[in-house]
Amino acid sequence: MIYLVSENRQLFQSEHYEMISIEKSLEIIQSWDIVQFDTETSGRDPHVCKVLCAQFGNREAGIQIVVDTTTTNLLLYKDILETKLIVGHNLKFDIQFLYQYEIIPRKVWDTMIIEQLLHLGFDNRVFHYSLQAVADRRLKIDIDKTTRGEIIWRGLDNSVIKYAAGDVMYLEDIRDSQLIDLKKKDCEKAAELENRFVPVIAYLEWCGIMLDTQKWIEKMESDKMYYLFFDEIQVVPEFERVINSLRMKYNASIFITGSNANLLSGELATLLAGRYVTFKIMPFTFAECLQIQNITNPTDSDLMNYLKFGGMPQRFYLSTESEIKIFLSDLYDSILLKDISSLFSPILKLFKVFIQFSKSTISVNSVL
Repeated sequence: MIYLVSENRQLFQSEHYEMISIEKSLEIIQSWDIVQFDTETSGRDPHVCKVLCAQFGNREAGIQIVVDTTTTNLLLYKDILETKLIVGHNLKFDIQFLYQYEIIPRKVWDTMIIEQLLHLGFDNRVFHYSLQAVADRRLKIDIDKTTRGEIIWRGLDNSVIKYAAGDVMYLEDIRDSQLIDLKKKDCEKAAELENRFVPVIAYLEWCGIMLDTQKWIEKMESDKMYYLFFDEIQVVPEFERVINSLRMKYNASIFITGSNANLLSGELATLLAGRYVTFKIMPFTFAECLQIQNITNPTDSDLMNYLKFGGMPQRFYLSTESEIKIFLSDLYDSILLKDISSLFSPILKLFKVFIQFSKSTISVNSVL
């Protein structure tokens, strides 16, 4: 049975509900041990929006009472809301609006919070917690929510009153279903804690926090993470000290890349001891070469190609054999003759002679 409490008297009796006085509604609700509760509001911000109606329900009595709060002072229901067990869905939202009236619920059961507790770890993108979703999942009942967005401009007509009453019709059934699962999962104490904390979270959101925006902006700036990338930095004199200085001055992740053997020098390791991680990037193995070329059934020709040209990644972007040879020759000049030989200048000439001799006398064909 649906009852309506409102000072807006109607000319004709409705077949969907019966109008009762404030006194009668208080008398009815006071006899309940559990109160299913919900509100309809003019918006989401409890500091600027208003409560349009409040709904009270009880399963045992089979009654839903819709109170038109635009004509009825919700403070008249303060004692009920502060002493009874209030069962609602997403009560944090409703309680913040009750704080407008200095109504502070003490005992609550939030079916949305408990549903989330029982399904921790589930993917929220596919597992939903709205009243409609929970009622469908637990009770196989479809709660029509299409009227919700129309309340502000429609007012309390027959459809809105029926819709509002429907939101406090099945909450106890959902709670009973949740109690069974909580016992199975040994989560009853956790549920008690979660429910006790709902008014606290509502109060924190209602009050907000004192915030010095300028200091917050400054903190955000000081906490900002910088990402610095340096390639071939070894050409910079004393680059190790530059890197160490940047590390100490900024909140930064520093990435140093290079092929020069100077990067392996001991000074950098000394200055950054315990503060860096080294990643050695090696040429592709034969298996990786096959993978990058999407070859699933390798042949002898594939192996010969790998032995001839190696596994340097850049060569797989080149289309002709001549381009690959030019690339490998340039790589040889850059790394072997310039980088590595620079560390061994006393034997540079001997090193060059050895390399030239190796190139002229050693080949894949002669090895095989």
